[in-house]
Amino acid sequence: MKKIFLFLFYFLFFIFLQVIKGSLYLEESIIVVVYLSINFFTRNFKLRFDNLFLPQNIAFIVFFIRLYFLPCLGLFFEYKIFTDTRNTESELIFNSYLITLLMYLAFVVGWELRYLKIKNNEKQLNYIDDKKIINLSWLFLIFGLISIILYYGDFTSYITKIFIASLDDDLKVETSFLGYFASLATYFLPFAIFGFISLIDLENKPIITRKIILTISIVLVLLSSLSKNRQAMVYPLLALFAGFSQHIKFKPIRTLSIGILFLYVLFVFGNIRGKEDLNVNSSLKNSKDVVNDIQVYAGGSQMIAPIFKLGEKKFTIFNSFISSCPILGTPFRDNSGVKLYNYLFYGYVGPNDQIFLTQAECYTNGGYILIMFFFLIVGYYYAYLNKLFIDNLDSQFLYRVCLFYLILLYNATILLSIQVMGQFLFYNAIPALILLFFYNKKFKKI
Repeated sequence: MKKIFLFLFYFLFFIFLQVIKGSLYLEESIIVVVYLSINFFTRNFKLRFDNLFLPQNIAFIVFFIRLYFLPCLGLFFEYKIFTDTRNTESELIFNSYLITLLMYLAFVVGWELRYLKIKNNEKQLNYIDDKKIINLSWLFLIFGLISIILYYGDFTSYITKIFIASLDDDLKVETSFLGYFASLATYFLPFAIFGFISLIDLENKPIITRKIILTISIVLVLLSSLSKNRQAMVYPLLALFAGFSQHIKFKPIRTLSIGILFLYVLFVFGNIRGKEDLNVNSSLKNSKDVVNDIQVYAGGSQMIAPIFKLGEKKFTIFNSFISSCPILGTPFRDNSGVKLYNYLFYGYVGPNDQIFLTQAECYTNGGYILIMFFFLIVGYYYAYLNKLFIDNLDSQFLYRVCLFYLILLYNATILLSIQVMGQFLFYNAIPALILLFFYNKKFKKI
């Protein structure tokens, strides 16, 4: 009964928006109806409000935004791409939506297949002793601080070059090797903070004390993860919240509002970095700019449309993945998917700053068959990781944070690109993988 009510509510709301607009949008309506129908028949892939910071909620929101929220925006705003033709043709938009819809169908099938193998919950308690946590945390902290000082010289230069992109680019030309370690530093430092937090007995603290500890932790994690790459700041913060989600109940509306505000601040931060000075006023965005940012960063259909300019299949997936590898990946970059996609996107050999979405690259390499195969596997293992996290909600804080963080990186399979998946493996994932190595086989079933 609840599913029928939700289906009708979302469908009628979408119709209501078209009535307000005064036009019928057949393509978007078809996509929304099919998306809602798939949701109606799924049993295990749904939002859970008992704990907001579950992997399944992250995945659900990605698809909800792409296949419901973005079509709603599409009723009132144009689909814009950065070429001479500002308005993408409706047929291309519809075909692009179909690719994302097929991706979603395959993902859900894989998810449900995995849950068919799951029987009862088997809660686990993963742990390592405090002494090992202390040693690893200090090692991460020392490595991070030394790397930043060697690369930037001092913390004043570090802060300045984080916020002004052109200064950091000039520095990287001179010291690319040290730049790699400086990049790693921004991933290791937050995990040093997580390690020290894990030593606190949160379970036996009053709720007000937990909130104070969370607030201080947010500040420390943000300061330790300052980076030109915005996801390097977002992912540790989300992992922190997941770690605290067993001890502090996050209210949905308040959490969502704070999250939207934080994302807007990140958009402004990205705009500031493209300028020559820290002029915040000139970096504020109007409503059309915000909508355009949402469409771009959420992987809207206009971000898929350029691939239809390509008449033949290309084999770029391996090159895309390995191109993110430091030094070894350099020879593969000219033949990677991101190079090809940005040529199609801009219409000329320009900057490689647009993400080649995974579903778009799968289509470019193997058509609809590869999309179905790839995302069926992705959905299957996403469900496995989701179940693993839920089973470990009572494990050590550090273990939960590491696991959730790695699942966020895995989320690149549906949110970002194959090249970013490689980047996450060769950079972002290293500290979490090191910590989980020490957790290996250090558990007992309870």
